[in-house]
Amino acid sequence: MLFLVIMYLQGVRGLSPFAASLLLMPGYVAGGVLGPVGGRIADRVGAR
Repeated sequence: MLFLVIMYLQGVRGLSPFAASLLLMPGYVAGGVLGPVGGRIADRVGAR
């Protein structure tokens, strides 16, 4: 899916590869921060 998003941003929207990657950077950072937090919460609450 990520490959298609990059191709869309570069092809259809006309962004450079660098600009397209900068546009996706907040998602990577949020996933890196929220992933471990979500894991701790899942360990505490349990699977449902």
